Parts: sequence; C-alpha cells; structure tokens
Amino acid sequence: MICKFCFAEIEEEASVCPVCGKELTQEQTPAEEIAEESAEVSAEEIAETAEEEILPTAKPKKKPKKKMPVAVKVVLASLCVIVLALLLTYAILVSTEGTEATMARLDKITHSLKFWRENDLNYKLSYTVENNKAENKANEIVATLGDQTLTNGELQAAYWLGVIDFLNNYNSYLSMMGLDVSKPLDEQVYDPETGMTFQQMFLEGALNNWRRYATLVQLSQEAGFTLNEVQEAYLTGIRTELEEMAKENNYTDLEKFIDEKFFPGSSLEAYMQYNRRNQIAFCYYDSVYQSFIPTQEEIEAYYEANKATLEENGYGKDAGNYYDVRHILIYPESATGSTTQYTDAEWEACREKAQKILDEYLAGETVDEQAFATLAAKHSADTGSSSNGGLYAQLTTKTNFVTSFKDWYLDENRKMGDTGLVKSEYGYHIMYFSGTYPIWQYQSQDALVMERSNSFIAAGEEKWPMSVNYKKIVLGQMDLAG
Repeated sequence: MICKFCFAEIEEEASVCPVCGKELTQEQTPAEEIAEESAEVSAEEIAETAEEEILPTAKPKKKPKKKMPVAVKVVLASLCVIVLALLLTYAILVSTEGTEATMARLDKITHSLKFWRENDLNYKLSYTVENNKAENKANEIVATLGDQTLTNGELQAAYWLGVIDFLNNYNSYLSMMGLDVSKPLDEQVYDPETGMTFQQMFLEGALNNWRRYATLVQLSQEAGFTLNEVQEAYLTGIRTELEEMAKENNYTDLEKFIDEKFFPGSSLEAYMQYNRRNQIAFCYYDSVYQSFIPTQEEIEAYYEANKATLEENGYGKDAGNYYDVRHILIYPESATGSTTQYTDAEWEACREKAQKILDEYLAGETVDEQAFATLAAKHSADTGSSSNGGLYAQLTTKTNFVTSFKDWYLDENRKMGDTGLVKSEYGYHIMYFSGTYPIWQYQSQDALVMERSNSFIAAGEEKWPMSVNYKKIVLGQMDLAG
C-alpha cells in the first residue's frame, strides 16, 4: 500500500504511516490541500518540461516535425502531477519529520526524469521544437549581460546566421566533419569525446558571439558612444532591403516573410535588434581600434621577445614581404559561347572595356582605394573577391597566382595607389596596389593588437558576466538541404 500523504510504501494493514507518522484515516491539512491544488495547476507546465527534456531512454526521441500523441502527453501530465506532489510533500516533511527513506525515494524519481540538471549547454539533449512553439516563446529572455538581454527570437537569428555562414564557408569539408545537412543537427555528433551535437556546437557559438557583442555594447555605453547618421542609415538600409526582398517573394506581411524565409521563431523586431547590437559593437570597436595599434618601438620589442617562435613559424626578418592588391576582372565576351578560345577582336573589346572602367575611376571626384573597391564590387567578374572590393591581402612571392598578375605586384618600383591593366588567360585585370610591408612586422603587430583587443574585451566580460537560462532556450526548424 502507498501512504496518501508521503507516498511511502507501507504494509497493507497499517493504520499509521511509519514514515510520516500520520493516520491513514486522517483528513488532509490545508497545506496538503494547497499542495494538491498547486500540482494540478502546474501539471501542464511540468508536462511540457518533461516532453522537451526527458531522456531518450525514458521515451522514444520524437522526430522534429511530428507532434507527440495526445495519449503520451496525458501520461506525462499525470506522471508530473505525482512528481510535483512528491516535491511539495518533501518540503513539508523536511520542516517537520523528513526521513532518509523519503528523500531517497524522491531523489530516485527526480533522477530518472532528469528534472534536476546543471544549467549548462547539456541541459537539453535537443533544443528543437515546432516552429509555432518557437514563435510563441520568441520574447522570452534566455540570457543577460549587464543591462543587455537576449530573447529567444534574437537567438534564432544569431544561431541560424551562424549555421548558414558555416555551411557557406566550409561546404566542401562537411562530409569530412561528419555533417549531413539533410538530417537534424541535434541528431548528429560533433565531438565524439564529449557527445556534443552540431546543434549544441552552433548554439554555444551563437551565445559566445552574443556575449562579445553585448560586452562591447556595455563598454560603448560606459564610454558614451552612439551611432552617427551614416551608421544609423546602415540599419535603415537593412530594413528597406528586407521589405524589397519580401515584395520580390510575393509577401505582404514582413513578419511572415522573416519567419518562413529567414529564421523560424524570430521576428522583425528581434532581427533588427540583432543587427543593431552588432552594429553598435562593430562601430564602437572600430572607434577604439587605433588605441590597440603599437608603435614601431613596441613592435620591435615584441619581435625580439618572441623571435624564436616567430622564426619557427616562418615569420623571421628574412621571410620577405606581404603585398595587398585589389583588382577588377573583366572577361572577354565570346560570340561562339566558348570560354577557352577568344578571337583577337574579343580580346581587344575586353581590353577597351577594362580601360574605360579604369579611365572613369581616374577621372572621378574621389580617386582612392575605397572608390576602387566600390567599382570592384560593381564590375568584377571574380566572385571570390568582388564582395570584398576586389581585395587579395597578404600575397607573397610564393602565392599561386598567374605570372602576369604576380609580376605586377612584385615590381620593386610599385607604389601604393598605383593602377594598371594586366592581361591573363582569364581576361583583363584592372589593378590597384594597396601596399607592401615586412612579414615579421605584420605578424608582430597583429599579435600585439590581438593581445590588447582580447584584454580589453575580457575586462568587460569579467565586469559583466553572461548568465544563460538554458531551460528556456528553444530552436525552431529550418530545411538546410533545400
């Protein structure tokens, strides 16, 4: 028989519970009635927690896009009423006459359900929920840092942007890493040693990035930094671009467009907050970046102090120079559609087109690197560099580029700001020389800037630690293979 007051196992004929000492015919006290009422009120909430968090050994893992059968939810709800009643009873017993037997029984139940877990990345084996549920929880705060708050909606944007960026940059290595985009990320292991899934890896990255941005925003507030008109206009442009994209995709509701085409469970407000925080962080960091740049004397001192390591990595004073170059690639147009053989007339037409773009640049009101970068983004056929203003940085004598291209930037008489045309097997390159500098000097300066930058941000992170409530985090679903 089970005691109706403490749920301890007792003899069938017992009239008094040997554990809690209560008569089995005794009426419940007001406190116990409240406990029952609380259990009933909280049943739905705890059932939801159990549905999201119970281990696979307790129930089969549900597929991301399938709903749990109602019967299973009812069973879970009933089970959770019992658990809550046990916990409330335990609180009463502790204040009066709790026993080791009761505590052990409660510990066993809570351990099997895994309600009590560390508040860390492993709190949930899967953070995936149906998209409508993610949308309902979009405004819930899941992390704080200083007076900065992170909602589920903003986290969706940060998380999925991180996933998409990773897939775009490492697409050719995905199979080597064991990632299959046709399968849910929470079902694929990223780190076999720890059991971390790809979903947990991306979530950790999104939270760490948010911590860095939020710290920079806190530092910017402390310094009294605000965005200027140009920087605010950038944010306005993002919204305008979203509106245009929505219209192109036949959406009249911008919120629906974001939810269905961008980030499930996010919103326009959350996405714009994500962009605003990042914009403030980037612009503030840029405003203080100059303070991290060391003097020539400091660079020399760093090199001497770390000479052995730098030389071991090929960054000694005999390593040569780095060269930065921008270019605009113009392809010849083939009347036959062939891209392997061009006529003399086609080559000449290509040269004339390249020369015209160069002449327009040289005749412009502003003749500088930024103006050239703008033209590269507009005209260059080289998709590998056009989005970056045609820039190829840190080229060396060993860089595997076509000979004519290398010969141009390696010319010992080359000066910063030089321009010209270079013909290669690919077409005509409109060249811009961005500069050259010793490899040892660049690596020493870069290491010093990194040290100072990291120390600056680390001090902020120590001052304003991030607090995350992993229990409240939910992630919607996106078809990465489509």
